[in-house]
Amino acid sequence: MCARPVTALNLVAFSLEQHGTDTLREILRGGAAVAAEAGFAIVGGHSIDDPEPKYGMAVTGVAHPERVVRNSSARGSEASSA
Repeated sequence: MCARPVTALNLVAFSLEQHGTDTLREILRGGAAVAAEAGFAIVGGHSIDDPEPKYGMAVTGVAHPERVVRNSSARGSEASSA
């Protein structure tokens, strides 16, 4: 959305009993590598016990006010050609 990422929170749904700590460690290591490459810090996170593994990040960033792209102002292709 035309922003520079600054920080992120890890969001993990995972069953240590079913999948083990080594698998979770590798998932988190991969996320950390992407964050380092993109130049933002992981500053915390949230986890729940869930048999279906899920991983993502909630990322915050900064953008120049004139370059912000908003979901709320999207238009269909027919509107942009009018």
